[in-house]
Amino acid sequence: MYYLLVAEVAKKAPVSTFNPWILVSIAEFLIIVILTILLFKKNQKKPDEFYVGESIKGYKDAEIDLSNMFNSMFNATILHDALKKKIHPDRFPNDKEKIKVANELTTQLNENKNNIAKMKEIQAMATEKLGITF
Repeated sequence: MYYLLVAEVAKKAPVSTFNPWILVSIAEFLIIVILTILLFKKNQKKPDEFYVGESIKGYKDAEIDLSNMFNSMFNATILHDALKKKIHPDRFPNDKEKIKVANELTTQLNENKNNIAKMKEIQAMATEKLGITF
C-alpha cells in the first residue's frame, strides 16, 4: 500500500523541476575550492625565491664578540640609564662647549644603547671631556 502511494506521488511530480539553490551551492563550492588552491600555492616558496639582501651578505664571515653580546643583553640597560643621567646636556646650563659635547655623547649613547662596549667608550669620553666621575 505504501509503495503504491509513493508511485502515485512520483507520477504526479513534474519531471523537469529546477532548483536554483543547487546552482548557488555548486557555485559556492567551486569558489571555495579555487580559493583554497590559491592559498596553498601562495604559501609554497621555492628555494630560489628567497632573497638575501646586500646588507647582510658580509655577516657570514664577520667576527662576533659573544662576550660583548651576552654582557650587553644583561647589563646594557643599567649602564645606559646611568650614563644618560650623567651626560645629559641639561646638567651643564652655563657651559656651551660642554653642552655641545654632551649632545654628541647623548646622540652616540642613544644609537648604541644595546652595545655595552660602545657605551664604555662613551663613558671614557665623558670622563675625559666633561670631567664626570662615575
